[in-house]
Amino acid sequence: MIEFPNAKINLGLNVTRKSEDGFHEIESVFYPVNWRDSLEISPREDKTLNFKAEGMERLPNFESNDLVTKDEFLASGDPEEGPTPPNLVEKAYALMQKHYDIPGADIILKKDIPMGAGLGGGSSDAAFTLKMVNKLYDLNLSNEKLEEHAATLGSDCPFFIQNRPMYVTGKGEKMQPLDLKLNGFYMVLVYPGFHVSTKWAYSKIVPKPVEADMLMVIKQDFPQWKKHLKNDFQPLVIKERDYLLRVIELLNNNGSMYTAMTGSGSTVYGIFSEFPEGIQFHPEDTHVTLPL
Repeated sequence: MIEFPNAKINLGLNVTRKSEDGFHEIESVFYPVNWRDSLEISPREDKTLNFKAEGMERLPNFESNDLVTKDEFLASGDPEEGPTPPNLVEKAYALMQKHYDIPGADIILKKDIPMGAGLGGGSSDAAFTLKMVNKLYDLNLSNEKLEEHAATLGSDCPFFIQNRPMYVTGKGEKMQPLDLKLNGFYMVLVYPGFHVSTKWAYSKIVPKPVEADMLMVIKQDFPQWKKHLKNDFQPLVIKERDYLLRVIELLNNNGSMYTAMTGSGSTVYGIFSEFPEGIQFHPEDTHVTLPL
């Protein structure tokens, strides 16, 4: 079975408070976009799980390196030292083996969505693994049960079970479906070649009260989005890497109606009314243009 896990963006991201257990509570709208990986699962006759990933750098210690480029990380030491930590796909399949009587599998993950980019690619891969296992072995699990399993793998994972626009609160586990459609528009996503550690970003963020009703703002037009729909992490990352501001200005100057960073970074997206042409991206930036 082959599926194509997709990315997501954040339309606004407010960090509202830090709870007693140390986790941060957020408010955001998650919106799926068609930047995709490829995931193939082939059942085996035994219980062995063989996992292979293609198209992804081996960066097991990225979380301790704050804001780093790939080259900076590779120059900091031998990336081949130490064992490779399990991928979220491996964890997801092993979780299903633990709870259900299913065989092993040969799994091939082909990465196209950048890692550590605020796009939720790893979370999507894990959630799609759960859904594929459910189909392959006729487990007949409900979305609610799959979301319960997904929540044990990561805070963004449950979103990709239903994979539709959601108003997300709490630690990311409270989701309200939204009738939000951006059909007819185009999106340009730009990954500027550096990773933002989620751990670092949350260690630097200062929670603050919400200034505007996000559900009301999201129903309005793009000028209101520009005025009220903010990502609390964006100024934090720009302070450390002002190149991100130049990416934002590039999209704005080429007709983007709404431009923002997604997640805790570092990908920036712009929404356009027509297919954008002639944008001069930096050669090292990874960019895609997608219909919405």
